[in-house]
Order: sequence, then structure tokens, then C-alpha cells
Amino acid sequence: MKKCLFTMVALAGLLFVACHTEQELTPEQSHSTAKALSLSTAMADFTRATDTAFEAGDAFGLYMLLPDAYLEADPLVKKAHFDNLCFEVAEGGALSCDANGDGLIDELDKLFWYADERYTADLVAYYPYDAEKAYSHAIGELMSFHVEADQTSWENYTASDLMLARLQSAPTEETLTLPFRHQLSKVVVTVNNELGEEISDLWFANVYGAVQYNIETLDLMTVSKYQGTIRAFREPTRATETFRLILAPHDNVKPTLMVTTASEKQYTFHLEQAVAFASGKQYTATITLNSESTSTEFTPEITQWVGDEQFVFVPRESKWGVIGTFNNWGSDVMMTEVAEGIFEAEVEFAGAAEFKVRYNKSWGTNRGLKSGSTVQPGNEYAVSQGGNNLSINHTGRCKITYDANREVIAIAAL
Repeated sequence: MKKCLFTMVALAGLLFVACHTEQELTPEQSHSTAKALSLSTAMADFTRATDTAFEAGDAFGLYMLLPDAYLEADPLVKKAHFDNLCFEVAEGGALSCDANGDGLIDELDKLFWYADERYTADLVAYYPYDAEKAYSHAIGELMSFHVEADQTSWENYTASDLMLARLQSAPTEETLTLPFRHQLSKVVVTVNNELGEEISDLWFANVYGAVQYNIETLDLMTVSKYQGTIRAFREPTRATETFRLILAPHDNVKPTLMVTTASEKQYTFHLEQAVAFASGKQYTATITLNSESTSTEFTPEITQWVGDEQFVFVPRESKWGVIGTFNNWGSDVMMTEVAEGIFEAEVEFAGAAEFKVRYNKSWGTNRGLKSGSTVQPGNEYAVSQGGNNLSINHTGRCKITYDANREVIAIAAL
């Protein structure tokens, strides 16, 4: 996932502002005459491959493009009033932007409309941010986007989610909302595994992963020459083995689905009928993996890939649990899945103790510290498969949170 190269500063709420450099402003567009502008968004308008909101560290770009009539009336103005301004999400959802490019975020970073209210501009935003996508360097050219061919990591999977937003407005508005929408196609594969061994990899072959789009009209076109293989992200949160990936929309294709097991056996599934992947849609498939597995079909049911009730998450029991010296490494304290991929349990400590998080009461899948061993309440720590025991010296009840999306464990005293 591409990030902005500036210090992240949290601003209040979900409002953010940026500045237009003084060198680019004509006298008629000076800050004394131009109206200030804030951009805001409701949670439902931001949709991610992961959930219904951007996460801390995500970044998107913004353009404000002036109409040709304005350019003809005043030859001193530029087409891109804002040209690929980078906004980054801070903790808590606040947004920040170093609009004047001085490497700092301060009181100079304010967003101003152009001065002439007779003209309506296009505001266009895209995610994920790319510093190379300056409008001034791409006038009349289509912009390109490639999904990650290897989406097995959380970062590569979410960085493959191209979203665009567009609205038109004149300087009569003080606050605007950017309606982001998914542009690519998402596939979720659930595996009924009857083999008795774990799946190590799942990928699609003969699919497309590149698109071009017009930043002014948001017209999208799949690049047919980029046909190949995309490896899927494995959800660590389900009792069933579930995988997901993002690919470019395309029609009349028969992708091949391949599965590899821990013993390096490979199973290939061929679709019996061609499918069409549409922009912004989610597709589901269920396959059964056994010694006779040969083919499968996508279900015909598709859904809008948006942040609505289908993403409302109800806490439920999971197969992850906490075990340690606090219970003599005996019965696991089972965790509850409180959000997609996030598990919580409360544990009572009585002084020095060690603990780990494991899946299905088995040491075959467990999480320990990636480095070091000592932890303390109020912090989160990177973990890995088979990592070190977590050592804590605390008396009292603590909430243990395992975030399988980011592979971290957090401890909070209660």
C-alpha cells in the first residue's frame, strides 16, 4: 500500500483541509476572496476491501479540475486547481494533508476554492495514492492501475482495491462529501476441506489484473494483455477455509482455480461455464476438496460491494483461545470475534505469567511474539506463527486482543 511522505497529524473529527500554494494563485484567487472548503465523509461512503472505513495509514489522492469555460475566461488559471493532493488517515479516522509540499502540516495547510462562483468544478479522488499520478503530467492520458499478483499478505490485498470518487460543485458549498466506490471485482472462495490436511495456497489463473481509467469521467477499461495468475488472501478468522482476492472486471472468461495443500499436492478446478466479473461486484464460490475434486461453478448470486448491512458484524465465538501459566497451560480461554479478524478474551493474571494465543486448542497454529518476550498492558505487539511466549508481570484482569488482519496482540488492563 503506497503512503504519503509526510508526518501524519490527527485533526478533529472527519474534517480535513489543505492549502493551495501561493505561487499558483492569481490575484483573483487570493485567500482574501476565495472561500474556505472542508471535505467530509460519512462512514458509509468509505468502503474498503477490508471493512466500511479507511484504516490508519491509508492514503488517497484528490484533484479539483476546472471547466474549460473557466480556462478560456482566465488564461492564468490551471486546469488542476488541486493536483493529486495526498491525504492520509490517522488514528481515529482523522485526515491530514501536506498540501503546500513543505513537509509539515500546520496552519498554512488550508483548502480554498477558486474565486469565481460562476463555474462548477469536478472533484475527483482515488485510492490507493500514487505520487506519480499528477494530472499536470497526464493531460489527455489514461491512468493505470495494477492489482498485486500476490495478495496473500494483508497489505497487498488491501492495496489492490482501486476506488474512485467524483462529484461536481461550485464554490457555493463549504463542506462536500466524497462518495468512494469500488471499481474492481472481488471473489470470495470457501473451501470444504475433506482431505484432513491444511491448505497452503489458493490462486486463480487466466484472470486479468490491470485497468486504465479516465480521471475526469471515471470510465474504466480492463487491459487485456495483462492476463495471468493472482494468489488469494487467506482469512484467518473462519472455521471454514476462506480465501479472497481482487481482480480486474472482464467478460466471458473461464478462470482456473488451483489449490495447494501443506504436503504440496495440487488440485485444479475448471469452471464449466464462463463468467463475467463486473465492476464493484462481489462473487462467491464454494468448492469441495477431496481426492476426486475436479470442477466447480461460481454461484450466480452477486452482491454490491458496498458498506451496508451485509458488513454489520455481530460478536461471535471463534476457535482462537488464550492459554498460559495463568491456567497452568490447561484449558484455553476462548476468544470472541468482535469484528472481522479481531478476537478478544479476558484473562485474570496474578503476577508474573506467560501466555500465547492458539487456534482450535492446538499448537499447530499459534501466535507468539515476533521478537522479544516481555509485554505490558497498554501496548500492542507484532506476533508470528510459533513465536515466543508473551511474558507479563501484572496482577488483575486484562483484555487480550488478537488482530489477525495485522498480526498483532494488544493487552489492556481492566
